[in-house]
Amino acid sequence: EADFVGIDDKAAATSIMEHVLSHGYTKIATITGPRNSSASAAREDAFAATAFLNGIPPTSNRRVRTYLSEEGGLRAVQELLADGQVPQAIICGSDAIALGVLSGLRAHGLRVPEDVAVTGFDGLLPGIAPLIDLTTISQPRRRMAVSAVDLLIRRLNGVGGNSQQVVLGHSLRIGTT
Repeated sequence: EADFVGIDDKAAATSIMEHVLSHGYTKIATITGPRNSSASAAREDAFAATAFLNGIPPTSNRRVRTYLSEEGGLRAVQELLADGQVPQAIICGSDAIALGVLSGLRAHGLRVPEDVAVTGFDGLLPGIAPLIDLTTISQPRRRMAVSAVDLLIRRLNGVGGNSQQVVLGHSLRIGTT
């Protein structure tokens, strides 16, 4: 047991998958980080469960696991496109993966969102790359950092007590991708 500060990854992954499904997409690929990351595993499971509950069988929902990086996203999209089957939408488990996916799709002459819709997860890009208007899950990073530092200071001062779980809200940021 340890202190935790974050969001409800399953709820957030469900909301972004429901958003993609609301656009009528049925050929959806997901690209997530490795299963040894609890956040990546929770997101991947929720993506698949939400698709299934909305009538999309697991065989229609192509899954790729990769590194949580732009390079990982680029490699994953190359793997997805190798068989010539282009998904209607790609849901990424992080914004870093989504950056690599966007680059890979462009290298293959595919347009976003005209040919393939893409989403991210984390909400990191609006402040970093304003030209990329990524649809993503935004996390309250500042509030998360403040909470984590507060918990750490309490631990260092010896007044932490039992481990604490601080789960903050997320929001779906609608972009143009």
